[in-house]
Amino acid sequence: MFRLIAVAIGLGIAGFMPAVSISTSGFSRPPSEGAVQFSSLGRKEAAGALLWILTTQQVGRAGYAESGFPHLEDWLDAVFLHSPHMSGAYTLGTVLLLTDRERAPRMDTLLTQAEARYPSNFEFPMLRGMSAYFGALDAQAAADHFQRAATKPGAPAYLAQFSKRLRSEVESCGVMLVNMKTLAKETKQQALMSGQLEGVYLRCIERELEQAAVGFRLNKGHSPSVDELLAEGYLKEPPPAPPGKCWVLVNANAVLQPCSTP
Repeated sequence: MFRLIAVAIGLGIAGFMPAVSISTSGFSRPPSEGAVQFSSLGRKEAAGALLWILTTQQVGRAGYAESGFPHLEDWLDAVFLHSPHMSGAYTLGTVLLLTDRERAPRMDTLLTQAEARYPSNFEFPMLRGMSAYFGALDAQAAADHFQRAATKPGAPAYLAQFSKRLRSEVESCGVMLVNMKTLAKETKQQALMSGQLEGVYLRCIERELEQAAVGFRLNKGHSPSVDELLAEGYLKEPPPAPPGKCWVLVNANAVLQPCSTP
C-alpha cells in the first residue's frame, strides 16, 4: 500500500504541476476534484498528501504573505476533504489567518468539525484556543478551549497551566504578546507564529482604542480623537504603533496612518 501511495504521489506531482503553475498575475486556486482523483489514482491519502505539498509550496511563494494569503482556506479545504486528520494543515491555517476578521471564523468552523470528528485529539481544541485568544481576542473562550484540550490523551501539561493563567491574569496587549511568544515556544511553532506577533499585537491595540472610544462616546455624546481619549483618562498612555505610523479614529474605527508633522 505504501508503495502504491508513493507512486500515486509521484504521478500526482507530475500531473498537477501544470495545473498549479502560477502566472505573474496572481496566485492559483486548488486543482479541480477531477484532477485530484486522476493524479492520485483515486487514493484519498495520496491526494491529501499531494495537496498538502502543493499548499505549502503556495504558502512559500514570494509575495504570498504580503498579498494576504489568497485562497489559503480553499487549499486547506481541499486538503481536509481527503485528509481530515492532518493537524499540520489546521495549524498552518489557524496561525496564518489569526488576524483576518473575515476568514478566521471559517478556520474555527473547520476546527470545530475536526474536534467533533476526532474527540481524543488535543490539538484541535488547542488550536481553537489559539484562534479565540489571538484572533477573536477572547481570553475566557480561549481558556475553555485550552482546558478542554488539557483533558485529552497525550496533552502537554502547559495547556492546563495556560488555561488557568488566562482566567486569572488581567487582560492587556502586552500580556497577550508575552503569552503568544510562550505558546509559540511550547508548541515549537516559533518560526510560523513569529510572523504573526506584530499583527496580533496591533489588532489588540486596535480593539482597546475602539472600546475606549465607545465608552467616551456614551459619556460625552461625540466620537473622540486619540488625544481626547488620553486627555480624559480613557487611555493611560499613547497607543504603541510601528515607526512612522500613528493611530487615529475614523468613524469610531481605529486605523494606522502616517504620522502628521506638527
